[in-house]
Amino acid sequence: MSAHRHSELHEDFLLKPSKVDDVIKLLNEIAKSSKDKTEVDISAGVTDTSFMVLNRIGTGERPKSSIRRTTLKISNMNQLTFMRQINVSEEERHKVRIERMSVANSFRRLGNLEYRKLNYDKAIDYYSKGLNYIVDSPVLYVNRSLCNIKSGSCA
Repeated sequence: MSAHRHSELHEDFLLKPSKVDDVIKLLNEIAKSSKDKTEVDISAGVTDTSFMVLNRIGTGERPKSSIRRTTLKISNMNQLTFMRQINVSEEERHKVRIERMSVANSFRRLGNLEYRKLNYDKAIDYYSKGLNYIVDSPVLYVNRSLCNIKSGSCA
């Protein structure tokens, strides 16, 4: 083995003070503000083989805010909506898809009427609204693309 070591493999950084320690100390001071100014040695118990963080240093009680509660309610609503979709049978999903397809077809027909009247912008809006209900309809994509070409907005 050669005694030559790559220049990036030097471990001089281990001897210098850690910026991470400084940042964590600063954050602890900010969290404690003017209360208890005792320093916590976060490097206690850290060795070359044991360096995983197994517990979190508590910063005290967090103030309860109305913003946090609303986000919890919203995420809970998303979970409920997701679970309602999961618990639906195959027949019910098929019925809902047929309803969405009929709404998308209605928007397609409205877009076709506007296309015949040469109102391409309104037709694009109707086709886009139809695509909000059924995203895998090639007819709506083709019709909307044709309107974009005719109106000259894709140039």
